[in-house]
Amino acid sequence: MYLETYSLDVAQILLTHWHGDHTGGVRDLIAQYPELASKVYKNQPGREQLPIEDGQIFHVEGATIRAVFSPGHAVDHMCFVLLEEQALFTGDNILGHGFTVIEDLSTYLDSLRYMGDQQCHVGYPGHGVKIDNLPSRIKLYIQREELRVAQVYTILVERTQYGETHLQNRPSFTSRELVAFLYGEVSDTLFDMALEPCMSRCLWKLAEEGRVAFKLIGTSRRWYARVRAQAETLQKGGDF
Repeated sequence: MYLETYSLDVAQILLTHWHGDHTGGVRDLIAQYPELASKVYKNQPGREQLPIEDGQIFHVEGATIRAVFSPGHAVDHMCFVLLEEQALFTGDNILGHGFTVIEDLSTYLDSLRYMGDQQCHVGYPGHGVKIDNLPSRIKLYIQREELRVAQVYTILVERTQYGETHLQNRPSFTSRELVAFLYGEVSDTLFDMALEPCMSRCLWKLAEEGRVAFKLIGTSRRWYARVRAQAETLQKGGDF
């Protein structure tokens, strides 16, 4: 095996997050090296795991690792700074190719900025190739998501009647309608698998900021821009 070939030992197992493609090999590793059973670390640890906290230091011969709490892709996501190289193990927050899946957009953007604060130049992602210019990649990821949010808000503002303040009369739109405004008609598969999750993340971020809200009609959320949000009184049972 690789470890024996290069005379390497595993001191601890540090998990970036709970997803199966990052935790699925732990059982086999412990089966091969039973002494590691008590040395598995994860934020929000499971049974027989040890906790990882932001700023926690792990040290072995030749390497010092500092944990960086960075949720957004997953609620328990951690990155790790290799201090000797000023490099960052980015987990799934930043990939070596393409872009990642996001659970909570506001939290994710905060985490990207926090990752940038670590002043690392190189990234080692959980998937894909080494990232040689990590600050540039972080900037690209942030700009991409902020542009999407701005596009969604612009569409809602343009299609909301500025003078109408009564909730029941205000134009509002489903996420499917908003996707059609931006991208035209798309297949159900593309909508369900990609565009609807993306649209929902943008809308919820805007709602958290107080810039949009929704009203429920049946089981459907219909979204509108709160273009006069500062002057309005929140409507009971309607505004988010």
